Amino acid sequence: MSYLDDGLEIREDNEKVTVYGNKDLSEEARFAPIVSLIAENGYDTVEITNSKAYGKNAFTVVIHKTGGIGLDDCEKVSNLLSDIVDGIDICNGQPYDFNVSSPGLDRPIKSEKDFARNIGERIEVHFIGLIDKKKKLAGVLTSADEKRFVITLDTGKTLTIDKASVKLMHKEIKFSK
Repeated sequence: MSYLDDGLEIREDNEKVTVYGNKDLSEEARFAPIVSLIAENGYDTVEITNSKAYGKNAFTVVIHKTGGIGLDDCEKVSNLLSDIVDGIDICNGQPYDFNVSSPGLDRPIKSEKDFARNIGERIEVHFIGLIDKKKKLAGVLTSADEKRFVITLDTGKTLTIDKASVKLMHKEIKFSK
């Protein structure tokens, strides 16, 4: 089970268990020093996961900042957190890989923080059914609240869409020739 950002989104993902954002205060308290140090250095914590795949433990911290995350940012945060992560005993004395990552270009927009970060950005939205007679639309995310968001299409038309009608939503990715 995984809780993203503010705990609003929950998903099943094999053996993966997210430990930040969970409504269980003891888990949030356990990782508070990590989240605090990340914020003190100008980054947002998007997700912290402790996972086990193919018999190997991995502790991953996903960070964000305005303008995007580069390799230097990941290295900086990894160095800042290394001692703290070792002190928390993430995997009960078992060896683990520690990773710091960006959310990625194609990360789904799910939580309130994801929506806030993407206001003014071009997005692609895939629907459960049809919206405006289409299964997929692209445009600029202009606003969002708890239940709905507004997208402005290239034609200038503005649509208010129920979040419950969305199958998948992410930044639009276009490759130049």
